[in-house]
Amino acid sequence: MPSIPWSFRWFDNITFEINDTLLHSARADKPRLKYHAHLNTHEILNSTAYYDFEKGLITEQRCLEEISHTFDLSEEDVRVLMQAATSMAPKQEMLALVKGLQQDHKVFGVGNIPEPVFQSLRFFDSLLDLESLNPARTLFVSSSLESVVAARSLGFYGLVFTDIHETVEHVQAICSDPIPRAQQYLQKNARQMDLEMANGKTIKDAFAQFLILDATEDESSVEYDDTLPEFAWSYGNTPKMFVYPPDIDINAIGMSAIKTIPQETRDSMMDRMLRYRDSRGILQTYLTDNRTRVYATAALNTITFFNEFGCGHQVKETEDWVYCIMKTRGFRDGTRYYPTADFFLYFCSRLIMKAPHLHKRLQPDFERLLMTQEEDGSFGAGLCYRFARGGLDFYHRELTASLAILAIKEWDQLRSQQEQEMADEINYLMAKMMMSVSIAEI
Repeated sequence: MPSIPWSFRWFDNITFEINDTLLHSARADKPRLKYHAHLNTHEILNSTAYYDFEKGLITEQRCLEEISHTFDLSEEDVRVLMQAATSMAPKQEMLALVKGLQQDHKVFGVGNIPEPVFQSLRFFDSLLDLESLNPARTLFVSSSLESVVAARSLGFYGLVFTDIHETVEHVQAICSDPIPRAQQYLQKNARQMDLEMANGKTIKDAFAQFLILDATEDESSVEYDDTLPEFAWSYGNTPKMFVYPPDIDINAIGMSAIKTIPQETRDSMMDRMLRYRDSRGILQTYLTDNRTRVYATAALNTITFFNEFGCGHQVKETEDWVYCIMKTRGFRDGTRYYPTADFFLYFCSRLIMKAPHLHKRLQPDFERLLMTQEEDGSFGAGLCYRFARGGLDFYHRELTASLAILAIKEWDQLRSQQEQEMADEINYLMAKMMMSVSIAEI
């Protein structure tokens, strides 16, 4: 792993609406009114009279009288409903969640605020001013959709509280640091990162090993032989149907990921790749005369390899072909060995990281990624390959976890960069404003 530990935190602050989110009614028996079954405590607690009572503007007796008149209830019925509503106890699951969050976040609770005031933007403006909060780094959780919408309009990340278990899982997923858990999972499975088949069997493939190494830079996790002059897809006791000759794809990834390979070896491999091109000048997939085919993902990884080591000008025809596939979204239904577009997009992101002058950056669906992390720190067994021969699907848990860690780090770096750019722009505008004021005073 990189020597500098990486700590990820999406939110600095968490704000909970207390009523209905952190608390619930402590009464086991809910009051039942014989002739007013359509009424509930929510209607009474949101009445003008009850707001005035909360603010100390009227007495309890006056509050009972006004609510009784408004809803055509007896004062005794109103008293019963108010007692039921104000007999609150903490939800233990939410209390445990808050205690856990307090270790790394500022946690705020808001309550006893009349709903019209709470839902108004003035409340959230006051919260931001009072605590100097950055709304982009503040999570707001409420059972009121209107309150969440109001918070979102000012830049908060709003989450509607519905089911308590779903809410706890959602908050934990987006507020915990996923990277240490994923790294622990990889360390636990070091050098045992085999490819999984749909039938439960495993295969040792070098390609996934190199991708994991490329994403994590952790040589202790993977198993490979860096003394080989060239790499093949599989190694060990592999069934004959999965034995293929060396190809440009795995050698491009391996020669890039293994930092100890001498540059002369890389140069020699690039020279060999250039010997296998079709009539259009596009690099062929296999380093042999027996399989004269071109393959989009292999070509993409190979132009990344050439550009990374300063030889991109030698594969211009292949580069143009890959750009055409990107432009027309020819990869959207997957490719021959990859049944979804996800891998092609990931390999595009590698191209941008290693040759940033070639294309605009791609961004992941970040929250969906965080929600997929499992209890053991992994992100599930992502579908990795599909073999046309037999229609077999292959999955790889450790590769999925490695790429997830990389995506989280890149997303966090991009967000920090955007926040800094925004802060610089605000400082520039403030300085310009102050200059204008000074000139006006002169």
